[in-house]
Amino acid sequence: MKSLTRTNNKEYPCIDCMKVVMAIIVVAIHTSPQTNINNVILKGFIPYLYNPAVPFFFTASGFLIWNKIYDSTKAEKTNRLKGWIIKTFRLYIVWTAIYIPLTIYGFHLDNISITKSIFIFLRNTVFVGENYMSWPLWYLLGMLVAAVLIYIMVSLNTKVKAMYTFATVMALAGILLDYCHNNNILTAIVSPYFKLFLTTRNGFFQGLPYIMIGISIANEGVIKSKQWLTAIFVLSFIAHMFGYQLATFIMTYALFSLTIQFDLPERKDNLYRNCRLTSTIIYFVHMIFVASLTILLPIEIPNYIIFLTVVILSFITARIAILYKDNRIVKFLFR
Repeated sequence: MKSLTRTNNKEYPCIDCMKVVMAIIVVAIHTSPQTNINNVILKGFIPYLYNPAVPFFFTASGFLIWNKIYDSTKAEKTNRLKGWIIKTFRLYIVWTAIYIPLTIYGFHLDNISITKSIFIFLRNTVFVGENYMSWPLWYLLGMLVAAVLIYIMVSLNTKVKAMYTFATVMALAGILLDYCHNNNILTAIVSPYFKLFLTTRNGFFQGLPYIMIGISIANEGVIKSKQWLTAIFVLSFIAHMFGYQLATFIMTYALFSLTIQFDLPERKDNLYRNCRLTSTIIYFVHMIFVASLTILLPIEIPNYIIFLTVVILSFITARIAILYKDNRIVKFLFR
């Protein structure tokens, strides 16, 4: 395994472009355009293509943050990680607030009392990361939790390999929790956890392991053989289709490793940087458009039409934001 070239100002246009692709896939996750496909096999296969999207974002975040601080002192690392935590926390609070009207609407649909709604909102915001129609925000809470854990480990002078080992144990623990929950094993321990967290899709069992995949690649390097990586990706994807959860982590490692070795031509314009902002905007705003189309319109729209419309509206929003990218509001919402 050969190390990557590490420079603090290095750009990765391949990551920026892939993020746009993954953001579009996230839209597909939440609109299910495949439901309008008649072919049963294809309809069943397509959702498996969606699963690497959010893990890719986690891995990219870990890789990029560590690639910047690889040669830094402990103090510089903790300061940069602290800034990452503060930024993530701010974005999570801001976007949770933006989605509150939809959250209230969701409680209204379920005819939940005000007292119970407040309790559920606080539980979901602190422990789950999502409320009604704000499903993408679990990523921010997951990254926040993982960033805090990484900050603590770096502060304690934990070596990267030990950090990665701990993240692997957490990933296995999450898989074990799911298994016990699905098979009614150790219910006295498992049930209280799921009543509070609802799922293992959080910063402990997914955010940290995926981010540590990126950190491991930034710290140790990447497998240079694209043939080996392709084989690993294909085999792990097949295993993932058969329900092996651990395979998703391996699949993400291979996909990200292939991505960062994909050479894109240099450009003098800001296309790649704009892709970075575009993916962020699509990720955060698309559910607002989904909600508008499904709640406000009096007619039922085919899922693939919703998907295409939401993607177009999200790109238009991104284009407007790019034109005013130095605006305080744009910076506040997306950076």
